[in-house]
Amino acid sequence: MPSVIVSVICLAVLITCPKLVPALPGPFLGIIASTLVATFFFNGSVETIGSKFGEISTAFPEIRLPQITMDRINLLIGPALAIAILGSIESLLSCVVSDEMTGHKHDSNKELVGQGIANIVTPMFGGIAATGAIARTATNIKNGGKTPVAGIIHSLTVLLLVFTLAPLVSRIPLASMAPILMVVAWNMSEQKQFFSSIKNYKK
Repeated sequence: MPSVIVSVICLAVLITCPKLVPALPGPFLGIIASTLVATFFFNGSVETIGSKFGEISTAFPEIRLPQITMDRINLLIGPALAIAILGSIESLLSCVVSDEMTGHKHDSNKELVGQGIANIVTPMFGGIAATGAIARTATNIKNGGKTPVAGIIHSLTVLLLVFTLAPLVSRIPLASMAPILMVVAWNMSEQKQFFSSIKNYKK
């Protein structure tokens, strides 16, 4: 029940924020409000990022160059190609969704080259392969971020939070993520077009 209450509070902020304070991002306020409620009223009863995955490290990761051998190449070439193909499809799908929401046209070559460079460098710092995510992209656009600068600010914000506010970020309830993802999914669903298609089908 505490998790349900925290989720409902976050959802209520997400719904009312655009009407009351449209200049402020609803997801950010929803996270803050629900985290405060979970901390002061349900401390220990609601699973958080920290309790589920451990405390977030604030240390800068060390650079580690991989040991490349023929045996390792033969072992990983198949999974690597599969991940690269799936990541490319996911990123390009995210670009198509972004194009429909902003009216812009993406450059597939730049997107895949940039993603490839990032996925070559990231493992040297202990990271894993990443793709363009539809949920993050749609959330960015709905909150006013419609240019590449939004992605840069997003990255710098995450970096700043990790190095300065990691203990506080660890207190964010997992239940707060659910309503944000639900709202993102609803905004991506194009419900007007869905109901219009049903009406046209009936006719």
